[in-house]
Amino acid sequence: TRARSRGSQEAAHIDVDVCVPPEMTTAQSAALTDAIRQRLTENLDGVQEVEVHFVPDLSDKANYALAARAAADKYGFGTHEITVIDTEKGKLLEMHVEVPPEQTLQAAHDSVTRLEQELEATLPEIDEVITHIEPVQVTVIDQTCLSSAQQQQLKETALQVLEHHFPTVDWHHLTIYPRDNQFALTLHAGFQQDVTVAQAHSLAEQAETLIRMQIPTIIRVTIHTEPYESD
Repeated sequence: TRARSRGSQEAAHIDVDVCVPPEMTTAQSAALTDAIRQRLTENLDGVQEVEVHFVPDLSDKANYALAARAAADKYGFGTHEITVIDTEKGKLLEMHVEVPPEQTLQAAHDSVTRLEQELEATLPEIDEVITHIEPVQVTVIDQTCLSSAQQQQLKETALQVLEHHFPTVDWHHLTIYPRDNQFALTLHAGFQQDVTVAQAHSLAEQAETLIRMQIPTIIRVTIHTEPYESD
């Protein structure tokens, strides 16, 4: 990342170059741009304009983990332990895939097989994808370790950010709980009934990135998208 400033101290123009993985989506880039602009204008006096330019990381090392997670997200799967190994035949990608514990092995295997095939098609340098299917670990959270005042403050801050950037969405049912010594946020997002799944998913993805950028103590965001409830 590189930043340059132009103009006077009272009316500064800041140019920011950010090197990002080629796998980053336009939705993620847009959310990152908003977060950078807001962070600079809030912490620096006299900032009149912020221009953010994204430069793809063209190094030979592809971000296989990011590509694998992006593909798994489309199927609603969590992933971890993503490893790429060089073999005599080519690159082998290993990953653990988290599926609903009540799902049958046949159904889970069919879905994960489609994920494997998609990764092999979109990453031609990967010769084989091997997955380990496991159930999602459901953890019961003790919210007593987080004061009601802390919960309310984080929820209000998150809601202000979301309503400012996405005013047409009905944000509601916010819940804050501790995770890995920081916090996680779950919430619902109501959309007009003619919005497509792709459009709703794209906006939710932008919102998740924006929250994590602007509220660093929130390290995980889960958004349930739904149509507006009719009266």
